[in-house]
Amino acid sequence: WPGPIQGGDLYGSLNDFPEDYGSKRWFCVGTGGTGTDPHMDPLGTDAWNTVIKGHKWWIVYPERVTDEEDLECDDECSVPIPSSRHWYASVGINAARSEYDNGDRPFHILQKPGETIYLPYGRVHSVFNMDDTIAITANYGSEGNFDEVWKTVVTDGEKRHWRKLYYQVFNKEQRRRARESEYWHPDEYVDDEEDENVVNEEDIHSILHNLKKRLSGDDVNAKRESFMTLSKLINSDGDDNDNILRAVFNSRLAESIIDGLEDPSYVMVLRSLRVIGHIVSGSNENAQAMIDAGLMPKMQALLSQDSNEPTLQLVKKEACYVLTNIAGGTDEQTNELLKKGILNRVIELAYSSNRGLRKEAIWVIANVVSSLD
Repeated sequence: WPGPIQGGDLYGSLNDFPEDYGSKRWFCVGTGGTGTDPHMDPLGTDAWNTVIKGHKWWIVYPERVTDEEDLECDDECSVPIPSSRHWYASVGINAARSEYDNGDRPFHILQKPGETIYLPYGRVHSVFNMDDTIAITANYGSEGNFDEVWKTVVTDGEKRHWRKLYYQVFNKEQRRRARESEYWHPDEYVDDEEDENVVNEEDIHSILHNLKKRLSGDDVNAKRESFMTLSKLINSDGDDNDNILRAVFNSRLAESIIDGLEDPSYVMVLRSLRVIGHIVSGSNENAQAMIDAGLMPKMQALLSQDSNEPTLQLVKKEACYVLTNIAGGTDEQTNELLKKGILNRVIELAYSSNRGLRKEAIWVIANVVSSLD
């Protein structure tokens, strides 16, 4: 990381936030004539970009420009599928001619090897590779953009995310700012969209039936959205939570959730595991219902996978979290880990070079040993 930014990432301690987004750091290799459309970086992040080889042409718009679609090529005067080369040759090259409020204009930057660009949150920009380029870039949660970072964690994350930031990462001044924001208290925060979508008891059966159908299909986006919806429904603290879980089991949706462990995409497997984790952490009864639905053989198969895919380490860590809750349950549930040979796999993971995975595996073993006493 560039010196002035080192240690300044508020998201740095949240390894799984945002979900499926990875480390927010990239090693970028591009051929000349390629680039990006105008866009604003997501998740309330600032960014930095260092060029190692080649040259990048940046166009950065004033803060008041917030809609990237306003900058797209006009369909009536463009080629059928305009590329970044087309955009830069028509719109981009004339960007500085556009004047906005207070005389502000977009500005052009030619980034050379060894140079680093810092881009604050909220700036629409585009980048074009003038020749073959190699660069390193990262998005991060800046303390200078504290309010937007806190908002993003509360509205897009889970309870464990904001709690970790507030209680383990923030200093005294940052905790004060969080308490004085409109997103305090996070447990009580419901945005307008969520408020309009409160689940009524009579709708539960219909919603779960639709989710089961989508999980059984081949549409990847539909599956991803379904797992996200299930996470929110099952992880809610509302009075309907017990009814929702009862309906999940009665409708045999639990089996469809477990089937997600066999998805060829580890990203989808992670989503399935997080839903399962929400369920089994609720009570021993919920954990037993998932065991009865066929959870354990598929967990054993998942832990037995051997691949160099980096995401698999995160998958196994999440699987161990699920098993930790089961190992801390009834004697019968603990015995399931022993009978299916799952504990042997977990013991192997306790020697992993991955610190997070090793830690979760040890928690499983500790809960098993405690139950045997």
